[in-house]
Amino acid sequence: MNTTRSRALRRALAALTTAGALAASVLAPAVPASAAAHPETAWHHPARLSVTGQHPVRRVAGNVVIRHTAVRHTAVRHTVVRHTVVRHAVVRHAVVRHPAPVRITGGDLSWPQCPKGMGIPERRSLGLPLPAGTFAIIGLTNGPGFTPNPCLAMHADWARSHHKRTAAYALTTYPTDAQLATYGATGPFGGDQLRNAGYAQAQFNVDSMQAAGLTSPIVWVDVEPYRVRPWSGDQAANRAVVEGALAGYRARGYAVGIYSTAALWRAVVGSARYGLPEWRAAGNSGLAGAVNRCVNGPGIQGGPAIMGQWAPGTYDLDVVCPAHSTSWTLSRYFHAY
Repeated sequence: MNTTRSRALRRALAALTTAGALAASVLAPAVPASAAAHPETAWHHPARLSVTGQHPVRRVAGNVVIRHTAVRHTAVRHTVVRHTVVRHAVVRHAVVRHPAPVRITGGDLSWPQCPKGMGIPERRSLGLPLPAGTFAIIGLTNGPGFTPNPCLAMHADWARSHHKRTAAYALTTYPTDAQLATYGATGPFGGDQLRNAGYAQAQFNVDSMQAAGLTSPIVWVDVEPYRVRPWSGDQAANRAVVEGALAGYRARGYAVGIYSTAALWRAVVGSARYGLPEWRAAGNSGLAGAVNRCVNGPGIQGGPAIMGQWAPGTYDLDVVCPAHSTSWTLSRYFHAY
């Protein structure tokens, strides 16, 4: 009996295995064609099992009842994450070759460049050569105020015939007692004799420039200690003279700028700040020193650096500051003959 039942059980189990395999082959979904076309998506069977119900009861020998459970093989879509390869761009550091900066250079000239022996006794001309370069800044005085450059007309003719760009400068000095008596009582500043004298000094220089035929859009006001005509020990009084001169040039339609150094300016007028364009002297420091004075200062009275000056010997040379080496700057600060 037991042997018979064992045989029946084995036959039943074999039938169950066959039925399960058949169910798997029938119920398993086909792999879609898209899966073959897209290797990132794989179909695997079987992946999960779910019981969906029971087959009808089937009787086998020995009255053993086997309930066949249909097993559904559920195909699970395994999504393969596509790894995007990021191409790291290699930044090539291009070597940019900047052209050498253009230096616009010229020189200033005044009574020392007049034929030898001209001028007032304290400032006899030296007959020095005239400067080379694109521009010429021509001095209007023979040193102190109210004394004209003795060959101003000659300098104007030379600049015109050599097609130089021109500008003008004038040393400003403290008035003598005689000049105060002559010019201090009249002018736009009422009873302020010092400002009136400074104003008259500027008017005198403009008259000299126009009589010589020199054209300039600006007058650079030179402020520095001057042994031939010393400044007073009162910086407020000195400022009054300088401010009168600035007003005098402006009244005649000229722009104004300041020529000096920070130390020389302070020695004469203290900490006065007007924010005017600056022409900065750098002494015997060469072109590089003049450019450095343009770029790094020190400044004079709070204005922009337009030119730097260096003195290699018995003459002065000048350079337009790098930030202003443009045609616009040249047209604003120089007259083109």
